Amino acid sequence: MIYPTAEQAIAFNARHLGGQAAVRDAGLVQSAVARPQTVTFGVEAYTTLPEKAAALLHSLICNHPFVDANKRTAWAATEIMLIANGHVSGLTNDEAFDLLIQIATSCSEIETKEIAEALRVTRWPDCPSD
Repeated sequence: MIYPTAEQAIAFNARHLGGQAAVRDAGLVQSAVARPQTVTFGVEAYTTLPEKAAALLHSLICNHPFVDANKRTAWAATEIMLIANGHVSGLTNDEAFDLLIQIATSCSEIETKEIAEALRVTRWPDCPSD
C-alpha cells in the first residue's frame, strides 16, 4: 500500500496556494497522513483502500493543519493515494465538492465508513489486476 507523506501533503497545499504552503501545524499534517496506517494491538483500524482513503480525507479536512486550502489539499492527497494504489474515485467534481463540504461541516458526526462508501472507489481501468 502506498501512502502520501506529510511532505507530499505540504507540497499539495503549496500547489493549491500558488507555490507557498500555509502550514498551521506540521504535527497535525503528520497525524493526518499517519491515520490510514493505524494499527492497534496488531489489528489495522482501516482494512480496505476506501477506508484508508476516507481516513486520510477526514483527517486532512478536520485536523485543519493548513491555514488555507485544507479541503483542496485533502482531496488531492486522497486522489493521489487512490491512483498510486491503482484505483480512482467515481465521483464527479460536483459530487466531490459536496462530499468535502459535508465532511468539513460534520467532522465529529460523519463516520469513516460513510466517507469510504461515498468515495465510490473503483479499480483504475488501465492498471493490471491484483
